[in-house]
Amino acid sequence: MEEPLFIEFERSGGFAGMTIHSTVDSRLLTADEAADLSRLLDDARIMEYKPKSLSYASQPDQFTYKLTIRIGQQEHFIELTERQIPVSARPLLRYLTAKTREK
Repeated sequence: MEEPLFIEFERSGGFAGMTIHSTVDSRLLTADEAADLSRLLDDARIMEYKPKSLSYASQPDQFTYKLTIRIGQQEHFIELTERQIPVSARPLLRYLTAKTREK
């Protein structure tokens, strides 16, 4: 059995300066949704980044993303500005943004 995956997601800034926030708990998803989330996280390679290692001064009207990811007892925090997001992480951030809008 795979360990539960929990992601706390926040996107702030942008032109309107609004903040959106959500949490995703793999235990509350269908098996297919949990597998998709796990694949998106693996593809994004977010867990390889050092906490806050990519942060620098944000630009006006740019989004900032904060993610706290817990897999079992392992926890990882990353903060990225819109310009720092690697191409590999964009699908995960789109998924999390869509999940936030569903609520």
